[in-house]
Amino acid sequence: MYYYRKKYYNKEGTLKKDAPKHLLMLDANSKELKELCKGDKIMEKFRDNVEKLNDDQTVIDFLTKEEEDEIKKNSYYAEGKETGKLEEKLDLAKKMIQNSINLETISKITGLTKKELESLK
Repeated sequence: MYYYRKKYYNKEGTLKKDAPKHLLMLDANSKELKELCKGDKIMEKFRDNVEKLNDDQTVIDFLTKEEEDEIKKNSYYAEGKETGKLEEKLDLAKKMIQNSINLETISKITGLTKKELESLK
């Protein structure tokens, strides 16, 4: 999810207008959702099904507020952990580059691509 947030969300935390429709749908209100789906039969059918689910009391009551908050917290924690791992790899790669270690070797050790390593120089 980190990749998609970085690519399709702006600094304010809202989706950019050029994001794919299926991502824009996640952030849309009912009116925006209707407009996004207009003219696309598959998307319209998807929207109709989402609206039915949103009105279904069983779905509404599926998770308690506390359970929902816990899921959100855990997903943010996991995402932050992944972000931290990437930052550690980038820091390690920078140090290796400063010590004149071959980019191919750095790539094998860190899993970063040569293009990513080039951008660190």
